[in-house]
Amino acid sequence: MLTNEYQDTNLRSVVDTFILAHDEDIFVSDEWVSFTQSHPQLAMKTMLLKYDNKKKKNETVSSTDISTDCDFTDRNISTMVFTRTENNEEISSGLREELHDYQNILGDLSTLYDLQILCDVHLKTRTESFPTHKAILCARSFVFRAMFTSDMREKNSDCIKVEDLDDDIVHRFLAFLYTDSVKDLQWETAIKLYYAGDKYEIERLKAECSSFLKDNTSSFNVMELLLLADRHQDLGLKTFAEEYILRMDDYIFCSDEWGL
Repeated sequence: MLTNEYQDTNLRSVVDTFILAHDEDIFVSDEWVSFTQSHPQLAMKTMLLKYDNKKKKNETVSSTDISTDCDFTDRNISTMVFTRTENNEEISSGLREELHDYQNILGDLSTLYDLQILCDVHLKTRTESFPTHKAILCARSFVFRAMFTSDMREKNSDCIKVEDLDDDIVHRFLAFLYTDSVKDLQWETAIKLYYAGDKYEIERLKAECSSFLKDNTSSFNVMELLLLADRHQDLGLKTFAEEYILRMDDYIFCSDEWGL
């Protein structure tokens, strides 16, 4: 009924497919009987659709199963039985594929950031200002939430200084807040984004950067990773770095990097 009222052909197709896939249960149910009484034309269309499908497949239909001469009235329609053509899993798969055609909330938020729509605050580095939204900052960071909801001076300000962060890092930092992803990470970028994530208590960003750093640790950079973990009191990352050093001790302890 909903699909017919709003003329949604895609949803109507899904409903028809579901009904025909479960016809053995639906066509003998009390709900179907009531439906045929209140909406005989819609019920007729569904039944004719089933008949057309069977006809296209060159299936033999006896007169006792369905007849083009019969009247599609209450009990006739409700008692017709056909073989299932689809199952729940196939229908659900089709629905999931259809949803891929529509932009999700992360896409909408990314558009909001890219087009700078209704921005109400700026993050300012030494050389550039980045428009953003207080609501997004508060939702992703406990530190920003405290700034804007307590009696701190930033509460009524439209500019937050982040002069300890580079322009590129602030851009990537904000992109993560809106899209929940970080792209094209490099070692130094991950180090700096880890710092930003720790400063503003964004644990997911820290975890993303930490995972990248672990996957790209080598004997040449493990000491830098150890210093980062110690500086930010990250026990898990520190343990990883220490265990890596102990596994490679014969090489690392003799390296120039270790001597520095």
